[in-house]
Amino acid sequence: MDIGDWLRSLGLGQYEAAFRENEINEQVLPRLTQENLKEIGVGPVGHRRILLEAITALREESRPSNAAAASGSGKRDPGVDAPNADIKVAFDGSTEPSSASKAARTGNSSNWRVAGGR
Repeated sequence: MDIGDWLRSLGLGQYEAAFRENEINEQVLPRLTQENLKEIGVGPVGHRRILLEAITALREESRPSNAAAASGSGKRDPGVDAPNADIKVAFDGSTEPSSASKAARTGNSSNWRVAGGR
């Protein structure tokens, strides 16, 4: 991927030299933060937002689902590839170990359940 072409496609070609001087390549690009963009001279908030949204889109395009990568089938298991899924934990106030924590220690997951019924 040519970073200069990518920046120009976003209408932000004026930052090509800054990206080149700071050795921003396709390996570094997906991990750039708002603070990094400030450090390399991307001043206007609007420009940083455009870049961060485009970086997020690149990450999503290049990330294969875990299920598809594991099986090679291309089918996605929504329960496997959910890094940002909401997780709910119930606490009943008891100091006694719950059946879930007992199951975790013993490896017996027959009593486990996910709130929301997935």
